[in-house]
Amino acid sequence: GRSPVYNAVRKGRKGPAKLRQFDTYEKNSYLIGTVMSIEHDRGRGVPLARIRFPIIRSDSLKSTNITNSKINLNQLQEDNFSKLSVVTDSTKNESNSNSLSESINLSQKEFCNKKSKSSRGKKKKGGLEEIKVVAVEGIYEGKKVFFGEKAPLEVGNCLPIGKMPEGTIISSLESTPGDRSRLAKQSGGSATIIGHTVRVGTTENEFTQVKLPSGVKKTISSKCRAIIGVPAAGGRLEKPLYKAGKSFHKTKAGRKNWPVVRGVAMSAVDHPHGGGNHQHVGRSTCVRRNAPPGQKVGLIAARRTGRLRGTSKNKFQ
Repeated sequence: GRSPVYNAVRKGRKGPAKLRQFDTYEKNSYLIGTVMSIEHDRGRGVPLARIRFPIIRSDSLKSTNITNSKINLNQLQEDNFSKLSVVTDSTKNESNSNSLSESINLSQKEFCNKKSKSSRGKKKKGGLEEIKVVAVEGIYEGKKVFFGEKAPLEVGNCLPIGKMPEGTIISSLESTPGDRSRLAKQSGGSATIIGHTVRVGTTENEFTQVKLPSGVKKTISSKCRAIIGVPAAGGRLEKPLYKAGKSFHKTKAGRKNWPVVRGVAMSAVDHPHGGGNHQHVGRSTCVRRNAPPGQKVGLIAARRTGRLRGTSKNKFQ
């Protein structure tokens, strides 16, 4: 069968790091969340921030005009926090009555299985919405963060990149509006807003040019959201590992193929580069694109080989 070397380790993983699902609350104003904890995620080089938001009920929004910029969402969310105790008590009573009725018809084992299956995948706990995002430098436990189009320009807040000025350093950037962040999520790798393109006939930004951590400049929609700040744990790779044991534990968490043996150190029967009285390839390492597996090693369909000589040219400027 297949080798288990390339299977990802799921033990110790906290789950995906994504932004909130975009809704009308973020579109028309903002939501205030609290950073509950900053946690380590196995196999990930950057810590995660666990943020909780109060669930704003629709009946509380009917009494206020959400399109008005002077809406007091602080008082609104405090009211929802005060109602959590009443909601949780009522839900506990309902769950107790349901569990008693179900335990009569089900055995103890079936009842436990049904309870565990029904509790899977719930993002809302006790009237709170909880998300996990990539932690940025400057946030801490208990910090209030703002998510929405009218959020202030502060570290840790999330808002559309069209609302940010040029030169803003961002992370957890969406590639398309609503995908809940895909770019600039690794430790120390932040993106920078370069410029905006205004929609014809209006003053709103339609497209935004962003410089990614690789140096590539990409133009995306101004409706894409991002978190202001640099991802934490920058400079993580600057410290050497010193010994093979640390490299072993590091790669074991991410489940990579380690250690990697050089082809020239193998026998001729094990690798195309193996064999010979000295460790040398003995032929060109370039192979064609449609080479069969086992032969497709080395420089695959290389356009050029050798050292870069002459003046260096920056490709992304």
